[in-house]
Parts: sequence; C-alpha cells; structure tokens
Amino acid sequence: MARIYRVGIYLRLSRDDGREESQSIQTQREMLTDYALRHGWHVVDEYVDDGYSGTDFNRPGFERLISDVELGRLDIVLTKDLSRLGRSYVQMGEYIENYFPEHNVRYIAVNDGYDSDKLDGADMVAIKNVLNEMYARDTSRKIRSVLNMKARNGEPRNTVFPIFGFNYTESYERVPDAETGPIVQMIYRKFVELGSGGKVARYLTENKIKTPRYYNAVKFNYNKAKVLSMPEEKHYTWSAGMVRDIIIREEYLGVYKTAQTSSINFKKKKRYKNKDCYVFENRYPALIDRETWDLAQKILKSSRGSSIDLSENAFKGVICCADCGRTMRIEKRNNHKKGIFDYRYYCNKTDCEHSNSISKRMLETIVVKELMALKEIILKNEEKFLEFASQFDSKGRVLVTDVEKELDRLKARCEEIDVFIEKLFEQKVLGSLPLSTFNTMMSKYKREKEALENEIGVLTRKDNEEKGKPANQLKAIELVKLFKEYDETNIIQPYIIQKLIRKIILRTSYINDSMKNREIDIKIQYYSCDEIIKGFMTYEEN
Repeated sequence: MARIYRVGIYLRLSRDDGREESQSIQTQREMLTDYALRHGWHVVDEYVDDGYSGTDFNRPGFERLISDVELGRLDIVLTKDLSRLGRSYVQMGEYIENYFPEHNVRYIAVNDGYDSDKLDGADMVAIKNVLNEMYARDTSRKIRSVLNMKARNGEPRNTVFPIFGFNYTESYERVPDAETGPIVQMIYRKFVELGSGGKVARYLTENKIKTPRYYNAVKFNYNKAKVLSMPEEKHYTWSAGMVRDIIIREEYLGVYKTAQTSSINFKKKKRYKNKDCYVFENRYPALIDRETWDLAQKILKSSRGSSIDLSENAFKGVICCADCGRTMRIEKRNNHKKGIFDYRYYCNKTDCEHSNSISKRMLETIVVKELMALKEIILKNEEKFLEFASQFDSKGRVLVTDVEKELDRLKARCEEIDVFIEKLFEQKVLGSLPLSTFNTMMSKYKREKEALENEIGVLTRKDNEEKGKPANQLKAIELVKLFKEYDETNIIQPYIIQKLIRKIILRTSYINDSMKNREIDIKIQYYSCDEIIKGFMTYEEN
C-alpha cells in the first residue's frame, strides 16, 4: 500500500507585500491544497501568518508549524515559494539544510521548483535566499525613507488609540477629548495641590474616575472584551505609576513628537528610544498650560526620596543652598527633653562650604513676613501694579507685539496709497494722464486700500484683545486675587507655596564665631511674576 504523506501548508503575507490577489492568503491556500491533492498527500493542518514580516521568525503560525514538526506530526512542509517561509538567508539556510532534514521532514517551495528530496534546483536555494533578503532590505529602506520624511514634516500617524485626554480628527490630528481631557486637567491640579502621585491615585480611585485602560477599551475597542469582563472596581483603580505617566508627558503642552523610537536594522524588531526625535511646539491645542506643567515637574522631581508628607513639607523643592545651589532636604528632629519635635531644612552635600540649614518654624516666620509685606504694597497700589504688569512680556521686557508691528506696516502702506491717489488726480487735472490709465490705476489702488483697511480692522481688534489682558497682567491679577484670599494665618500651604514661589535661596553665617547666633539671608524668587514684582518695587522706590 502506497504511503500517504502528512502535509503542513504554510501561508504568509507581509504588510509590505501588499494585498494583490496573486499574493493573497486565499490564493496560496488554493494553490498548495491543490498541489497536495494532486500528489495524493493528506493535508494535516495549515499554518497562517497574515501581516507578519519574513525577516522575523517569531511568528505565531510558524512557531506552531515548528512545534508540530518537533512532535513528528508532519512529513512534508509546503510553501508557495522560498520567500513565504522567510527572508533571512542565514536562518532560511539553517531550516532548509539542517533543521528539516534532521527531523525527516521534506520541504517544497512550489513556485521556485525546490524540493529537498531532489537535487534539481538545490544549488539555487542559497542564491534565492540571498535575493529574498536583499528584497526585504530594499523594501525596509524605502519604507524607512518614507516614514522618516513624514516624521521630519510632522505628519500625523495613526495609532491604535490617541494619548489619554485627546481624540483624533479624520486626518489623525490630536484634539482635546471632551470626556477625558478634563480628567487630565484634574490630575494635574490635584498633583500640584497634593504633591504625591499616590495621593492623587487614591483620590481618583475613591471618586471612581475611570482609568485610561477603560476609556481605550470603550472608545477605541482596545482589548474591549478583556477589560469589560474585569470586576467593575478595576475600571477605576489607579496607581501612582499611572498618574506619573500622565504628569511627565510633554504632549499635554501641545507638543508633537515624531520618530521617538528606532530599530538597529530591518531584522531586529526591538525598538530603542531615539534621542534625535523631531519636536513640533504648539502643534495642537494644549490641555495643560506651561506654568502648571513646569510646577508639576518640579514637584515630581523633588518628591523622590522624601518620606515626609507634603503637608509638613510645603517648601519641598523650593528652598536651595546659596553656596552650592542644591535643593535642601528636610529632616525630623526630636527634642526628647522637652518631648517635642520640629523639622529643619539642611544642605546634605558633603563638600558644601557652609552646610546651610534652617528650622521649618523659622523659615515659615520669615517667608510669612516677606509675603505679607509684599501683599501690603501690592494691594495698596493694586491699580498701579496691574497697569505696570501690562507693560511687560513673559521675559520682563516692555511689551511690543508682532500685531503692532504689522499694523504699523499696513498703515504706512495706506498712507503711501493716499499719496499716489493724490498724484493721480493732479496728473489727470493737468491732462498728463490718459483717462483709461487713470481709471485702471485708481481701481487698483482702491482695491488694495480696501483690502488693507479690512486687515487693519481685524488686527486692531486682535491688538486690543492682546493689550487688554496680556499674559503677565493675567498672572498679576491672579496674584492680587491670591493675596486677597490668604493672610498670615493660612498662606503657608503646599499648594500656595509651590504655585507662588519658584525658589528660596538660603545663606546662613555665624555671628562672631558664635555657634548659637546666626545671620540668616533669604532671597525669594516668585514663580510667575518675579520680574514684574522686582520691577514694580524698584519703580515704587523711585
């Protein structure tokens, strides 16, 4: 009785190969099934890898094929051609010349005329494998070139789901999402207020705020069945790590980054961070303003390594040593004799010249005194302060906007046209200009002037809006509001200190070499209005 061979047919189609009918999975299936039946062989199973590259042999269908070979279930492996099995000539040679023969498996690539039981065409296998790898390398190079060009141009690319807080337009541009955007903004507000990712996570969990994983499942069908089958409490269980992942993302400032990862070559699928990625500022509407984002980063950086709660550490990340510039640490100090404890801030850099330090109680007293003195001056001269603030840009310089410059240019051109029109009338009256030329020139100048006047009207309204409340004036208004709301009894709060003060620079020195008497010098840099405050104080003194 003739032996019936057990056949496994392997089908593969790469994303790079396109979707033409001649290369489709169905066409391969029909071809190989017909080939097996014509030879009287029994097709045991088919192994399919749809959308997998031939340069990577870690494919589910191929791995299942190898598993069945190991179990002795197959006598023959059929593919349409050599390139369907793979496009790496080194690994292809290993499977064809060593692995399959060692397991008594016959390999046939139908269209290439290769049969491992026959010598005909065997000499061409190595050459064809090399050519297949060259094809894969050339295809990869072309795709990389196109993707790199799109990355340089900042063209948006589709992903499974957008960054949490955003949605996609039809052209895959990011836009704030009406449902999840406010959640991101709330996370930043709470992080600045509470100073801890763990506390924010507890707040979100207690208030049953759904996680990004839940929204990705519901909105974009990502692992939808798996996520929705979880217990309901998992849908709003947050962790400190999840909060941190949101806090560190520059994308919430409207920053768009492309080519953030790259691979070594087309054979290696592992991705590495690309230091030279392309960055596009203000590419889409921001969810978080720069001031809040910077403040969150400062708190995040200073929170590492501190076991003392922010409620007891309002100056965390704010107070710095004047000699070495290092952020000062806080420690708890116990007075066993009196049965009380206190905190102190100190410079823990071993080679710092003076090792500056100050008790928390003393620091609070000095800062409150400084803030209340500033409060008195600003509220006493509120109108003058706000007017003064409107004259400065974000770098403390007198505000001259691009709109003003463009308005000046347009108005100058209008004046030129008026002069030209006046000269045209003079030449017409004197008879030195034909009527047809006069009419043509007048029509041209009138159209240009009308367009200029329309543009001047639009820019004037824009200029009035910008001058009405420029960015620094809004910050000044916020400062005035804060001073009206808080006084010496409640201003030392983490949220207020972190929002109001950028840096406190501390220097201490002993008086007459006495270890008990010290001179304390403190300089306060305010977070958003430092230049305005300094300028206004100088202005008032003069």
